[in-house]
Amino acid sequence: MGQAADTLLFKNRTNIPPQMELFASAIGTLVIDPILLRFHTGPIAIVALLIIILQVLTIISIVRGRLSLLAKVLWILAVIFIPILGIPLYFFLGRTRR
Repeated sequence: MGQAADTLLFKNRTNIPPQMELFASAIGTLVIDPILLRFHTGPIAIVALLIIILQVLTIISIVRGRLSLLAKVLWILAVIFIPILGIPLYFFLGRTRR
């Protein structure tokens, strides 16, 4: 590609000079990072990751189970949209014994 094509691909569509974009990004980082750190996002991220892992394992268990198609769909929806209730309820009430 020629130089003209390169400048068209990376054209600044906001009409803001690149230096100002960098400055705004740095200011945004300085303002937002302390706010996020104040809320201790590390433990929240760990809990969210554990919930996602439990959701995936529960959905695998539901799909492999001997339930009707309607029951499988309903349990999967419960696990996805209300995981804190759906996961334990499935393992205590919905799971078929082998």
